Amino acid sequence: MRSLVICCVILLDFLFRPESVWACSCVQHRNSPSVEFEESDAVFFGRVTNIIKPPPIFYGYYLEIIAFEVEDSWKGITETHITVSAGDCGVDFRKGKSYLVYSQEWNGVQGAGICSRTTEITRAAEDLEYLDTVPKIRLRSTMSLQTKYCVIPTVTIIILGLVWRIRRKGKEEDEYSR
Repeated sequence: MRSLVICCVILLDFLFRPESVWACSCVQHRNSPSVEFEESDAVFFGRVTNIIKPPPIFYGYYLEIIAFEVEDSWKGITETHITVSAGDCGVDFRKGKSYLVYSQEWNGVQGAGICSRTTEITRAAEDLEYLDTVPKIRLRSTMSLQTKYCVIPTVTIIILGLVWRIRRKGKEEDEYSR
């Protein structure tokens, strides 16, 4: 009787044991390039120019903001400089590398995940072969994040400093002439 109970426990253990899963893996099978293209909100090829890692949002979940200089776009992207979000389990983007990105839009923000066909351009031959059959979108030149958030404010501060100095010097000359 005891042997029967042990056998039943072992059998039930094998039948109902959960499978191992990886926290950052994709359960879905990979779509073909044409299906992925149809299901994505944006498809573009670009080089990573910056990676911004803000503090955790909630429960230790990290979000990365990836800045791209877009070289070609087939869907959804019309500007030469954009940002895409990627979380802890997102694509492992590297600054200076070029990627073919399939992204989804969530609340006005493009996001790229590991379950998409997003990949480094050197591994995207099948996708590029399909995309050769799709017309490209004409890109509108825009400022990079570096220009927008570093160069322009710096130039503005320098100009304001010069104006202030000139006005101050003018007031000092007026006081001496009295």
